[in-house]
Amino acid sequence: MKKILITTILLTSLLFSGFSAKAGTNAKQDILKLTPGMSIEEIDKAIKEASNSLGKSEVEITSQILNELKVQKNLTEKERLNNKSISTRGKGDGATYTLGAAKYSGDVFYEPASTFSVQHGHVGIYWTSDIIVESMPATDGNPTNGVRSLNRINKKVEGGSYIFTFSGVSKDIQNRASNWAYGRRGEKYSYNFATNRLTSYYGDKNCSKLVWSAYMVEANLDLDQNGGLGVYPKDILNHSKSSIYKSY
Repeated sequence: MKKILITTILLTSLLFSGFSAKAGTNAKQDILKLTPGMSIEEIDKAIKEASNSLGKSEVEITSQILNELKVQKNLTEKERLNNKSISTRGKGDGATYTLGAAKYSGDVFYEPASTFSVQHGHVGIYWTSDIIVESMPATDGNPTNGVRSLNRINKKVEGGSYIFTFSGVSKDIQNRASNWAYGRRGEKYSYNFATNRLTSYYGDKNCSKLVWSAYMVEANLDLDQNGGLGVYPKDILNHSKSSIYKSY
């Protein structure tokens, strides 16, 4: 009887572990679909590093990443319903507005842009009223891979774009944040949005990591609306301190 019981436990354990591994693999494939530009190896590495850093299991980290990505996907669907003209970055068929000037250094713009047809949005920070700093992947229309500065008159945005400042944040902090971002020019682009809160402030970074890092480094101000593993453009747009003053 004891032998049968032990055998049953072992079989159940093996079946459960096999199921868990399969579920984990499926979840990673789902993450892969929602994080264009990343490889499955890069996703595995990000999950392992987050697990070690936070003391959580890889299953927990994988689940959290996927849930956060699904939230972003739902926000995107709502955005699309409100704005039928959203296109995929690089095609130019929806980019009909010249980005306006900022009121203050350190203000931020948001646009509903896509990367490989997945629409996380895009943010950049104003260094001056006319010069923006943003992190962009290289494309046919943009040879720069990573953090660059650009005159806003050369930046086209679609309907559903915004320019905003931050309520209750001093102009000194905004100036320092914008100068920090400007100093990052030349750093390469990273496609890892999923765990970008845990990566270094310095080095490869995407658009939201650039803006978020600038305020974290200079003022310990967390502009991530939900404080998840990843900070996404919409997290900054939807932060309680964000105050929109220009809409497209």
